Amino acid sequence: MEILLLVKDNMIHTPPNITMLESMSRNTILTLARDKGYRIVEKPVSSELLYGADEVFVYSSFSEVMGVLEIDYLPIGDGRIGPVTHDLQQHHRAVVSGNDKRYKKWLDYMVLEPLI
Repeated sequence: MEILLLVKDNMIHTPPNITMLESMSRNTILTLARDKGYRIVEKPVSSELLYGADEVFVYSSFSEVMGVLEIDYLPIGDGRIGPVTHDLQQHHRAVVSGNDKRYKKWLDYMVLEPLI
């Protein structure tokens, strides 16, 4: 399940948590955003806010942080991935690759041994 987030005036907007399935992924991206200093607004997202957003991105544990460039054939912002989206992409990559030691407790490591 992907979580919808949008950026307007340097604040990240997202609908309130609705299902339990969303919780872990949603908590992950919101924690990372707060730790980077972004303000989070949790309220229903209107189509007016969505179409007028500076940036839109989705997050899931599978696809990670993915910028949305257009909605209904209308460009979002300047039609490119914005600075907040890019910043959170880089931050998330650092966390999941183990390069940000603040989140080391979030990771589980596997030891792979040859079958032979």
